[in-house]
Amino acid sequence: LVVAVVMVAGAWGIVRSRTGRAFVAVRDNDNAAEVIGIDVFRYKTLAFFIGAFYAGIAGALWAYYVRYVQADQFTLWLSVWYIGMLIVGGMGSVLGAIVGTVVIRLLQEMITVFGPFIAQALPALGGQFVFAAMNMLLGGLIIVFVIFEPRGLVHRWNIIKESYRIWPFPH
Repeated sequence: LVVAVVMVAGAWGIVRSRTGRAFVAVRDNDNAAEVIGIDVFRYKTLAFFIGAFYAGIAGALWAYYVRYVQADQFTLWLSVWYIGMLIVGGMGSVLGAIVGTVVIRLLQEMITVFGPFIAQALPALGGQFVFAAMNMLLGGLIIVFVIFEPRGLVHRWNIIKESYRIWPFPH
């Protein structure tokens, strides 16, 4: 938890710095960023190295936790869930990654807890079908966010925050 707090604080520090503003400019339009004097190659390389650093720290923590690491532990399905967490939370922010992870993991845990009860209540369906249907619902949630709220839950949260700030005077 301490490492997670330090890494999140580091990510927020990067976002608020000159480097973070350059990352946003390169992300939005790399041609325009180059015209205003940002070294696009340097910042893309720096973004790659920062991402690799964060992935390396996460991998080291994972290896320490499970005590044994092998390639079979990292499936395509797991990668799809990670991308889904980013989509649900919001891809352009640090808070979006945290919110998306919490939401998807809570839904997965609810499936784990309530799945046996549903399978027991509806034995004609079978237990595997119930868990498959629940996972399809989670996949459907990701699709709904891609179609209707592509900027994620954090964008919706920012809209609510801004509405509250200007509440007495909406115009």
